[in-house]
Amino acid sequence: MSVQRNFGIFLISLVFVSLFSFAGLAVPGTWKGYAYANTTLAENGLPVSAYILGSLKSNTSTTDAQSRGFFILEVEGASGDKVGFQICGVNVNQENQSWSSGPHYNGTEPRFNLSFSRQADSTACTYACGCTGGFCNSGSCASSAPSTGGGSTDKGGGGGGGTTTTTTTTTTTAATTTTTTTTTTTTTTIVTQTVSKIPANTNTEIKLPASESTAVESITVRTTAASSNVQVTVQTTSAPSSASTIISSSVGAVYRYLDIKTVNVESSSVASAKFKFKVERSWFTANEIDQTTVNLNRLVSGSWVKLLTDIVGGDNNYVFYESESPGFSIFAITGEKVKVGATTTTVPISTTTQPTTTAATTTTAPVAQPGTGIIVVIIVIIVLMAGYFYMKSKQNSRFAFPKL
Repeated sequence: MSVQRNFGIFLISLVFVSLFSFAGLAVPGTWKGYAYANTTLAENGLPVSAYILGSLKSNTSTTDAQSRGFFILEVEGASGDKVGFQICGVNVNQENQSWSSGPHYNGTEPRFNLSFSRQADSTACTYACGCTGGFCNSGSCASSAPSTGGGSTDKGGGGGGGTTTTTTTTTTTAATTTTTTTTTTTTTTIVTQTVSKIPANTNTEIKLPASESTAVESITVRTTAASSNVQVTVQTTSAPSSASTIISSSVGAVYRYLDIKTVNVESSSVASAKFKFKVERSWFTANEIDQTTVNLNRLVSGSWVKLLTDIVGGDNNYVFYESESPGFSIFAITGEKVKVGATTTTVPISTTTQPTTTAATTTTAPVAQPGTGIIVVIIVIIVLMAGYFYMKSKQNSRFAFPKL
C-alpha cells in the first residue's frame, strides 16, 4: 500500500509538471493598444501586422470597430526573436521589440500603442490606407484612382483599409472681353475602402470611413464573378453638365451629388449594389423638405433614374435610408418640398443608437485564457486516480486477516 501511494503521488506530480510546462510554451506574446496615423487616432479597419525576423506573421489584426483604432496581436515566437510591426503595410514609428510570452506593456498601462505616417504620392504601397492620397495604384501611392478599370493593384490581401481624403480644386475662368478674373473654389471629399475579396453570388457589405460630406455609410455588393483587391471610391461632385436637370428648386433640392466607382470589378459582373446613406435633419428644416420624399437617383445615359429608397431609421442628427441600384455611376440624393397644407412627416428617433460607420467592422471574440483546458484535464486525472486508490484500499481491507 505504501509503495502504491508513493507511486501515485509521483505520477500526479509528473502530470502536473508536464502539463504546466506545455502550457507555458503555448502562451503567445501579446501586444494590444491603439493605432495612430499621422499622430491622429487611426480609423477602424486598418490592417496591423507583426513581423519576426523579417517574416510576416499569419496573425494579422485590424483596428476594432467597437473601440476606434484598437488592435490586438498574439504573436508566436521564441526567446531572442525580434518583433516588428506594420500598419497598412507601412513600418511603424516604434522600435522593434524583444519577444516574450504574455502581455507587453508600454509604461505602466497594459497597452502598446503604435503609430505610422502615411506615404506621399509615388511611394511604394501595399494598401490604399497607407497612402496620403488615398489610392494605391499598381503598388504606388496616388491621389486618384486610375482612369480605366483594373489599374489599381492593392496588394497583400488582409482586411484592407479605408481612407478619407479632402482636396480643394480651384477653377479660374478668365473673361475674354474684360480684364476681370473670376475664381471659383469647390471642395471635393473622397472616401475609399479596399477589401481583399468579394465572392461570387454573395452579398458583401463594404463599410466606408465616416464622412459628413459623402453621406454613404456602406455599400453591399453582389457580383456574378469573384473579385480580388476591390477598391470602392465615393467622391462628392457637382451636377454633371451633360445631364438633365434632376429637380427644380420650386419642387425640391439636391442633398449630394456623388460619383461612386470601383476598381478590379467588371461592370458587367455587378448584379446589385445596396447603399445605406444618411441625411442631416437640419437640411430638411433649412430647405423645407419632406423626409419621406428622399430618393437616390442614378445617372444613366444622361438621364436620371429614380431608385426605390426606404427609410430605415433615425437619430438626433440624421435620418437613415437604404436604396438598391443595378450598378455604379454618378448618383444624386434628392428630396421634395413639403406640400402646402400637407402635414409634415418626421421620422422618429430610434430607441437604439445607429452604429457609426467604420472602415471595417471587426467582432472580437472572447479570448480563451491560456491553460483553461489543461486545468480541466488535471482535475479529471486527479479524480480518476483518487477513485483508483480508494478501490485498491477497499480490496486490501476486504482480504486482510483479522488481528488476534
